[in-house]
Amino acid sequence: LTHNNFMASAVNLVAAWRITEHDRYLGTLPLFHVHGLANGVVGWLVSGCHMTLAARFEAARAASWFTTHRPTLFFGVP
Repeated sequence: LTHNNFMASAVNLVAAWRITEHDRYLGTLPLFHVHGLANGVVGWLVSGCHMTLAARFEAARAASWFTTHRPTLFFGVP
């Protein structure tokens, strides 16, 4: 994907979901995938929200992440 693809995706996501600098994003998706990188990380940069980035998703620790970081934004895979 081009830089413009990443920016267009992030700008549209931030506008559609009304993500602001007051949101808190918990990132657990892999950064080699477009959703984790383009929507998660680049969306975080565009919005200016607070981000906590986990090294990887760990089901056993997920509940404590929600308690500790109190995210308002989370992308997950069912």
